[in-house]
Amino acid sequence: MTVDEQQQHMESGHAWRDGMLFPLHCVWPMGFSWSSYIAQEEMLSVCQDSGIQTSSLLACDCVTPSSFELVAAVATDDVMFFSDAGPGATSTAARAFDAAMDARRAVRNPKKDEDDELCGTCVGVDLVDGYFLDVPGGRYLAMILTFLHMHRCKVGSPRQVQQLLGVLQWFDLLVRPKLSVYSAIYDFTISDSPDSVPLPKKVLGELACSLCLGIFWRCDLRRRFLPMLGATDASSSYGLGASVVHASEEMVRTVARWAEKQGAFVVMDGDAARSLSADRMLEARYLNLKLEQFSDVFSVRSKFSAHINVLEGEAFVLFLKWLLRSTRHHSTRVVVLLDSAVFLGAAAKGRSSSQLNRLLRKAASLTMAGNLQLHLVFVPSSENPADYPSRGKRKRSRK
Repeated sequence: MTVDEQQQHMESGHAWRDGMLFPLHCVWPMGFSWSSYIAQEEMLSVCQDSGIQTSSLLACDCVTPSSFELVAAVATDDVMFFSDAGPGATSTAARAFDAAMDARRAVRNPKKDEDDELCGTCVGVDLVDGYFLDVPGGRYLAMILTFLHMHRCKVGSPRQVQQLLGVLQWFDLLVRPKLSVYSAIYDFTISDSPDSVPLPKKVLGELACSLCLGIFWRCDLRRRFLPMLGATDASSSYGLGASVVHASEEMVRTVARWAEKQGAFVVMDGDAARSLSADRMLEARYLNLKLEQFSDVFSVRSKFSAHINVLEGEAFVLFLKWLLRSTRHHSTRVVVLLDSAVFLGAAAKGRSSSQLNRLLRKAASLTMAGNLQLHLVFVPSSENPADYPSRGKRKRSRK
């Protein structure tokens, strides 16, 4: 019986009336994304069996762990353990994980095992001396040679450019603002044609720019948190505003754990948050600060009319310029509160297909020049300390 005949037989109701089941496919319809999901779910289950709690997982969709005595990351079928507790912590966790794998009779690849090392390669990225994330030298050289070949030939297929772009984008995740470099290259690679065509100058220019900015791929994990919370806002009625409050490094680190997490947002002491619904108040993270504790750093009238999301981006860029005026703020982790979900999402992603990408490129240049790592946290408009200066109502001068 063919597949079509089986389907017609089942739709007619014969299968249920006769008590018989007919398979429509002889194989499991598994694509890459589905198989990756199954592998990752299995590895997460093994982590639980080995004693790794969910709160100790590094992932984009959960809050960053409060302690790094032992944390784990799962990338499809690869599991990585990290610790700042000293020698032996990761090897102990690895042995417990291996025991859980053996209990399930799962086959592992011992050639990929690296125990208690300060230098190694995780998902294609080098860990150097336990302090830096960097691109493997051989991979960087291969990307440069590939680009030079394309530049000399002046021709290439969209598929070839897409392959080089994919490698560049993977390492750009180390410094997401760098993703704003790409624009014209997406229009070129939208076709998956293997045929070689003349390469546009803009495509070659974006590839060259990306490779030159590769010096910023090196990520220093020792950067301290700036003991300051910043907030920016904009209004179409007046202009741009920003406020800051000095806080302990421990508090700033706690707020950074909620940065760019789906559904996470912060409120001050909750006085203004009473206008939120009951469900939203349960999800809120309280900072136990008052709006009056923030100092306004600028309140300027907008020089042009634009969409509110563009104005939000202008306020954010202006705040970065103000921040980098002092060298004490360089090479730090900075936490900024934003009430624009649109701009926050674009900035967290690193690029945008809209006119916001122009502002993201400005932010990228400032971020990389100052060696900053930004942690963006959503705050409701009623709780945003920069709401007043953005409307020309400056609370008080900053001391």
